[in-house]
Amino acid sequence: MIMLAVVLTIAVLGRLALGSWGVEAVGAVLRGTARSSGLLGGLAFLAPALVRLWPRSSTRWLARREDALILLFTWSQLLHLGAIGLGYRLGSLTEKETSDSFVQLGILVYLVNLVVAGLSLPIANTLRQRKLGRRAHAAGMVFLWAAFAVSWARHAPDGWLPITLTLLSLVALGLRIGAWLRAR
Repeated sequence: MIMLAVVLTIAVLGRLALGSWGVEAVGAVLRGTARSSGLLGGLAFLAPALVRLWPRSSTRWLARREDALILLFTWSQLLHLGAIGLGYRLGSLTEKETSDSFVQLGILVYLVNLVVAGLSLPIANTLRQRKLGRRAHAAGMVFLWAAFAVSWARHAPDGWLPITLTLLSLVALGLRIGAWLRAR
């Protein structure tokens, strides 16, 4: 999984360097890191549900790597945040993207992301074994799922990809609810 983080970082830096660190390169990095974050976060969000609904070797493999997926998701999000900062510095962000409410919501999402990542570190295993730690981790994952689902839905007028990702987010929520009901 570390190799995937290295590859993602090289891809981001390479794209920025090829684009002379300009506005178009920043836009490409923002789109790329949003997509990689969506994929990694979606897999981490789905892993526990998939193994509960369909206990197979592939879903168990995915569930065992949930923490690594969360850490990769967080890394992708930090690269995304760096690109946002660069876009802000270049003046390429829209007025809506720099509004106080948008920035405040973004800060909240990144803080929750860091808390969930902290709970995913091996050092936090004892905390996650306690009821409060498990609930905080699960609540954080649901919050992050909701933030991504809303973000994709907000971009739905932009074409088929955001619409598809919004629908996949709803399917993921349905699977997560189904697994929760099955566990009760």
